[in-house]
Amino acid sequence: MSGCDYFPLLSEFRGEYIHSSQSRSGPSNQNPLRVKGDAMNGRNIGAIVAAAFVHFIFGGVWFTVLMNPWLAAIGKTQEQLMAEASPRIAYLVGFICNLLIGYAIFRVLTWRGNITAVNGAMVGLLLGLLVAGAAFVTELVFEAASIKSMAIIAGYPIIGLILMGLVIGAIAKTEAKTAA
Repeated sequence: MSGCDYFPLLSEFRGEYIHSSQSRSGPSNQNPLRVKGDAMNGRNIGAIVAAAFVHFIFGGVWFTVLMNPWLAAIGKTQEQLMAEASPRIAYLVGFICNLLIGYAIFRVLTWRGNITAVNGAMVGLLLGLLVAGAAFVTELVFEAASIKSMAIIAGYPIIGLILMGLVIGAIAKTEAKTAA
């Protein structure tokens, strides 16, 4: 089976999956990507939006509390940031990215098959620490950033993804159990 045998995103929002062998040999009951109750319904979309909002608010708190060390870490003043970038665009892009991250956490949870708040937090920890955190630390090491800078910059997505997973797992878990 090649990577092209499954096209789960083509019909994602209907909660269906298209398997390339269906046209040759009928429907497959062995689709490893299909999990009962993982359809993108209103409750699950709401869970993703709620998690994106929680992450967005957490970012505001994180970077307000740690503003001075963060600005020192990136070598800018608040005035420079305001002059170089539009806050509206930054907030919009940030929120859209939070929605994408929330969707990724939701997908991993549904593939795992047991949506709970604890499992959501664990998926958030896994993705936050081993993907986002590791990517930031890799970049920051090459920039010769201090450990303090790494903790501020990489700590935000690690903690943020844990919170997002917790929210998604808490909200989406009921729907997955009732749809099973």
